[in-house]
Amino acid sequence: MILQGRGKCAEKLGVARFSYGGCDITLYRNGRVDVHRVQSIEQAIEIIEDVEVMVREAFAQGE
Repeated sequence: MILQGRGKCAEKLGVARFSYGGCDITLYRNGRVDVHRVQSIEQAIEIIEDVEVMVREAFAQGE
């Protein structure tokens, strides 16, 4: 699992929470992503783009 040892997952609720780059990230089953503790919108966008790459790679490894 991509978040093993790095965050918390509530599969029944469809929510995953973890820290990345000094920010708090919450991923929801419906595709929503919340980023907290960022300095700017630009930083939030960069963090979301990084997380997108990690999630894509995790799914590619699972195939």
